[in-house]
Amino acid sequence: MQVGILLAKAGGKVIYVGMGTPEAMLPTANAFTREVDLMGVFRYNNTYPTALALLASGRLGAGISKMVSQRYPLDRAEQAFVDVARGRDETGKGVIKVMIGPDYKYEVGEGVGAGKGVDGVSAVGGCC
Repeated sequence: MQVGILLAKAGGKVIYVGMGTPEAMLPTANAFTREVDLMGVFRYNNTYPTALALLASGRLGAGISKMVSQRYPLDRAEQAFVDVARGRDETGKGVIKVMIGPDYKYEVGEGVGAGKGVDGVSAVGGCC
């Protein structure tokens, strides 16, 4: 939650989806001085078909795969959860969004661009 604010561009928006911890420590002074809007959305019922159609349409562009910072094959799923909890992978690279999928390859330091794209089986973590 904190990283989202720090990574947002000045004048940008950070959207928090779902229910997180009941109370959170956020760098609000950073957000306010850079005019970053913070928005919470709890309900996202029936949005998956729309999101999947948007991904499939290509309208989000090739850069959408950059949202995923690491990809792990199924046999490394436990390590994926460890890396998310730690906030860094085995190379020290920051973990933003992790995907686990049956066809993904993993090599230390591979990170963004690994695997086959945004079609992973499960997202296990993320900042925002």
